[in-house]
Amino acid sequence: MASRSVALQVSRLGKLLGDPRIYYALAAVLLVLLMALGYWLRMLPFHNYAAAERLAVDMGIRGDVARYSYLTANDPWIEYWLTKYLHEHGVGSWKTLTRDNPATRIFWYPWGRDFVRSEYPLMPMIASLGSDPIVSTSKIPVYAGVALVAVAFILLLVDYGLLAAVLGGLLLAVVPAAASRTYAGFAEKEGFAMHIFVASLLLFTMALERRSRILAALAGIVAGSIAMAWGGYAIAGLVFAATALFTPLASRDPFGAREPLLLAATASGAYLATGLILDASGYGKASPAYLAIPLAAAAYTYLLLLAVERVEAARSLVERAGWLKTYTLVLVATLLLGVVAAPALGIRGKYLATLLWPLKSMGLLHLGRLGETVAEMASVFTTGFRGFLAQTGYTVSMLIPVLGLYLLY
Repeated sequence: MASRSVALQVSRLGKLLGDPRIYYALAAVLLVLLMALGYWLRMLPFHNYAAAERLAVDMGIRGDVARYSYLTANDPWIEYWLTKYLHEHGVGSWKTLTRDNPATRIFWYPWGRDFVRSEYPLMPMIASLGSDPIVSTSKIPVYAGVALVAVAFILLLVDYGLLAAVLGGLLLAVVPAAASRTYAGFAEKEGFAMHIFVASLLLFTMALERRSRILAALAGIVAGSIAMAWGGYAIAGLVFAATALFTPLASRDPFGAREPLLLAATASGAYLATGLILDASGYGKASPAYLAIPLAAAAYTYLLLLAVERVEAARSLVERAGWLKTYTLVLVATLLLGVVAAPALGIRGKYLATLLWPLKSMGLLHLGRLGETVAEMASVFTTGFRGFLAQTGYTVSMLIPVLGLYLLY
């Protein structure tokens, strides 16, 4: 459906513009403009940091100390320290950053910090390739934010067409909620890794659309590589797991779901293998339990389909109740059982809260005083619609009419 819709838009715009090639040339030009806009906006603080450095030097502060003005918080400073260490000792020195290394004892003195087990190496590894660790650490979130605009634009272009791609790219380029973790100076893991996460979604979408196992495997590898960058590798795995579990509901014939289920299993297998390899090499930090969930979900769905096909009692139940109702009831019961059993399987804390997020947003679940006040656990909708607009700098309010016209279209 999505590909036919995009093809129709290409055809219409191609006729208006003279040639479908002009459609994609226009898309490329608009993408470059959006990337430039996103880069300019995110680089604005960098000029303030330079001014602060000059002012500090004029006031008699040592130049090497004044240069810390390019780092805005504790997380960026830690990323800078890691970047500087890898810049001086080589990327391969990451595996030496344990408590046994005297250099790490400036953290949690006198014990030191085991970065290999408590941090993700990809951002400092890439930043360490620059000539100046402070500047590269300050700028790397900007490059990640621009990459996110580009990848999301391509994803929307492939699935929904040019108009959706432009609107989505514009939102990611300018809305504070999208840009806040990718401004210059604010180097932190989530903002850096989001473009990798969206790239895995793009590849997985294309794999399902084209029935390509190669693209599915690439999607799994990209998703697994997030284990080098951010704990959100678990969210990427949930996409594969959810696809496997819900695929039968999108098929009138329960056994027509086997091909997309196989693609989900392929992506899940590549995701598991990539994560485990990175863990074993010392460059990944992922829980094997979380890595295995998607493949387990695909296997569970396949076994359920097999049971319906081969077990006489299950077949008669389906004939009486209907496939859709039967599978839905089994799926809901499985999900509820999974939530109850999650703590025993090692899934707890913020990961469990993330799974229950929809219930929290509807006010049906409360996470306690701490959970409701910590920024990562709080919902933007708890302050009401006006508060939501304020938190996004009222940028969304200006784009809502445009979005409304698009939905009408």
